[in-house]
Amino acid sequence: MSETLSVHVSDDDLHAISVETPSLETAGAFDIELVNHGRAVHVHLNLIDGLGRAATLEATNHFVETESVRTVRVDVDSPFPAEGKVKIVTGYGAETAYAGVTVREPDSTDDSVVVGETLASPAGVDEAASDDPSLADSLPTPAAATTPVLALAGVALLVAVLAATLVDGMVAVVGVGVVLVGVVAAAAILVRG
Repeated sequence: MSETLSVHVSDDDLHAISVETPSLETAGAFDIELVNHGRAVHVHLNLIDGLGRAATLEATNHFVETESVRTVRVDVDSPFPAEGKVKIVTGYGAETAYAGVTVREPDSTDDSVVVGETLASPAGVDEAASDDPSLADSLPTPAAATTPVLALAGVALLVAVLAATLVDGMVAVVGVGVVLVGVVAAAAILVRG
């Protein structure tokens, strides 16, 4: 959670500025909360001294609607530590206030995650106790002696398709169908047997 520097504008008088806390100490980015108690106003923010070298504002001119709150983010890039001021100006320079800001080095936090030994293997699977065959082991595979037979069946199917394309007619199509059924049946018998 980032720190917040609250600035009240037009609380007592038009363009009056009051900083809720005159100084802020943070370990990183922080927000400037502009609380307008009166009519709409332009608020100019500048980072000066060491803070100007370590932090950045997206914009310096901020329009705050009547009776509203606007939050401005200040990003801290480097170096640590840094010290400076936020200059707050309203009424085109008629009112000016300052708030001191000290940016310290962030607390070193260990972001590493410790993984237990039980998480190293899938849950519920013990390879030594598993008696179920794997899917690859349960699929039938043809023996080495049947490979030439399957190749011959493929050649027969290719010759039948070639004959059907050269010879137009129903007899050729029926012949291809018969060869196809024979090849599929032979392959099934070889794989299972």
